[in-house]
Amino acid sequence: MFPDTVPGRLRWALREALVVAGILLFWVGAALALSLVAGLLRSVIVNLELEVLIPVYEALDRGRLLLPAAVPLTGVTATIYGLARVGTAVVDHYRATAG
Repeated sequence: MFPDTVPGRLRWALREALVVAGILLFWVGAALALSLVAGLLRSVIVNLELEVLIPVYEALDRGRLLLPAAVPLTGVTATIYGLARVGTAVVDHYRATAG
């Protein structure tokens, strides 16, 4: 699973770093999208005076709390990803040495 050469290991480490950066961008994007939807819905509710949708807006508005949680969520998701990668390495090592 791990390359034997130094350039191979560097490429592997950079690839893993890109995966973690992608996880961070996903959570930041999700938080921003939810904030955008809440803002648009608020504009519609205010302009069309749709008091019926106010609870929906309030629920979506709580989604803005997702942005400060993006980094911890990234940490949790990256940890789960790392554990899955370690598990894969252990299984591959077991299969290679078992036979």
